[in-house]
Amino acid sequence: MAYTLSDPFRALRFLLRINGVVIGLLMGLLLLLASRPALMAWGLYSDGALWPLRLAGSGHIALGLFFILTANQDYISRALLLTTMLANALSALVIMSGYLQQEFSGLPPVGRIILILIVLLSLMGAVLPLRYVRNDMR
Repeated sequence: MAYTLSDPFRALRFLLRINGVVIGLLMGLLLLLASRPALMAWGLYSDGALWPLRLAGSGHIALGLFFILTANQDYISRALLLTTMLANALSALVIMSGYLQQEFSGLPPVGRIILILIVLLSLMGAVLPLRYVRNDMR
């Protein structure tokens, strides 16, 4: 039923795949593999140890794989829905907190647009599963 038009999770699966690729894999690979000068030019790194960014990148890759594997489940259980909501809400909260504290002031305009896209995807990923959690509780 995961790939039929009558699949009740179709919108969620689509969003999970997008979040898995954009927020998880692309952002994770960027943080994990980008060079120090590139990260400095983008305003994501100023000075000090680089391992926290690399660790965040590996965590985002794992999160992206989780989203993609969750999207491929025949039935998405309440535990997976709650974990998805929590992961997306925390991602949006951390990015919004950094933005409000002007930690992204060094980003170029394209970077700010990408940042807004990531926050919107995270917020959608935090809100969309609410519908399915509510239906699962009935």
